[in-house]
Amino acid sequence: MSHIHAFIEIEKGSNLKYEFNKQTKRLELDRMLPQPYVYPFSYGFIPNTLAEDGDELDILIVSDKVMPNNHTMTAYIIGALLMEDEHGHDNKILAVCDNDYFYGNTRDITDLSSDILESIQTFFANYKINEPDKWSRVYGFVNSVAAHQIYNRSVQAHSKQVLDENNETTFCVNAAY
Repeated sequence: MSHIHAFIEIEKGSNLKYEFNKQTKRLELDRMLPQPYVYPFSYGFIPNTLAEDGDELDILIVSDKVMPNNHTMTAYIIGALLMEDEHGHDNKILAVCDNDYFYGNTRDITDLSSDILESIQTFFANYKINEPDKWSRVYGFVNSVAAHQIYNRSVQAHSKQVLDENNETTFCVNAAY
C-alpha cells in the first residue's frame, strides 16, 4: 500500500467550489454549487500529476472527518470514480487516511458501503446540472489496482510535461546564443 499526498481544496459538506491558482498560489472561489449539492467528502488534487483533462488528478478523501481546505495530507488509494465533463475525462481517485477511525482499515473501494458509493456517484452525476455550459457523466467505480494505474499514468504524464518544458527552455536559451 503506497501513500500519496493530497492537497485539499474543498471541505466535506461544503457547496463552495474552490480552485487552486498556480500563479497566485492561493485558493480562489470558482463558484457556489446550488442547493442541495455539497461535497460528500473532502476534495482536492494530487500534486505532481497530470490528468487527462490537463489539470492535476482529482482526489476525494473518504472520512467522517472534515479535512480543512488549503492543507496537504497523506492518504492511500482505494479506488476511483470514472467520469467525464465538458473538459474531457475527469476521473476522481478515492483515498483514505491510515489513522482514520472509521475508514483506516479500508483497502479497496469494495470495502465501502453501497450508501457511500451511491452518495459519491449521485453527487458527481448531478453537481453541474443547473450550470450553463457545464455537464458531467459518471460511468462507475474501479478498484484500487485500476485506480493505481490511473494515478501512475498521471505521474508519468506530469514527468513528461516537465521534461518537455525543460527541453523547450533549454532550446530557447541555446537559440538565443
